[in-house]
This record gives sequence, C-alpha cells and structure tokens, in this order.
Amino acid sequence: MAASQIRQKRSNKRNNSSRKRKWSNYADDGKKQLCKIDIRELRYSQLSVKQTFQCGRSVAGLVQDLLDRKVRLSSSFLRLTVFETRDEETDEIIFRCIDNRRLFALKEYYKKTGKPFGVNVDFFNYDTVRQFERFQQNSDWTDGKGIRLRKNKKRNKNQT
Repeated sequence: MAASQIRQKRSNKRNNSSRKRKWSNYADDGKKQLCKIDIRELRYSQLSVKQTFQCGRSVAGLVQDLLDRKVRLSSSFLRLTVFETRDEETDEIIFRCIDNRRLFALKEYYKKTGKPFGVNVDFFNYDTVRQFERFQQNSDWTDGKGIRLRKNKKRNKNQT
C-alpha cells in the first residue's frame, strides 16, 4: 500500500465519516491495520542497529536466505510494526518502523533484486500514535487504583 493510498483513506474517512468504510484491511477500531506497504515507503526509527538479531542470527544471513529463497517475504516473522508520523522537516506523513534490523534486511534484499515489493505490517495510524504520546506524557508512576484531587493553581488576573 502506498503512502498516497493511506493518506487518501484517511481523507475519505474524515470527509465521509457517516459512510461505512470501503477498505477491508482497515481495523474495526481504526487504530491498527494489517496491510502491505511498499518497501520504498518505509523509514527507520534508529540511527544504527547491531549486525545480529537477539537470537544470534546475522542480518546479512537473513538477506542471503531471502535471496536464496530459504525465507519467504510472507514469513510471519517478517511482519513489521510501523507508525504513521510526520517528518519534522517537511511536515509530510511518513511511515517509521520499529523493527529496524528486519527492515534493513528487507531493504538490502530490495537493493540486490531491484524489485519493489509490499511488506506485511502492523500499521498504527497518526491519531493512535498521538494518543499514546499523550498517555505517556500524562502518566505518573502509580498502581492506578486511586487518585488524589489537587487544588487548581491560582491564576493571575492578566492571564486568560
């Protein structure tokens, strides 16, 4: 799925909120999609990664296994988690992946084959990301079983 298709879906969703969604891959809760995004559209969320996965397997080994067809692009462990965010410089909607080693391997496979392909992703939309950021910002260390009602801060008469 291309970035333009996802943006179009979001635009249609806002403009036609009373109509039922046409897209079958959009999750019922509006928070997460299981879909494919073109490998060229995905961006990293880190500046660097280790050369090996936590299991000890090398990233280069995964690239070679993809090239040798020992691993299929549709393998469940290659499904990536992707967040829709905004580019800080251009304010453009972008897709950032948190599975950077697997994304690196897939991008290397693309470079070596020259054939673009769709990557299976768990896609979290921009609104969900913003809600989670708000949750993190407003969360205190607590067991959540109780809360204290605090007094309002006094406002200066000149404040509106």
